[in-house]
Amino acid sequence: VHLILKELVRKSISETQ
Repeated sequence: VHLILKELVRKSISETQ
C-alpha cells in the first residue's frame, strides 16, 4: 500500500490544475 505515493501524486495533480 503506497498511500504516501498516491497522496503525493494527487497533490501534484492539484498543483497542475
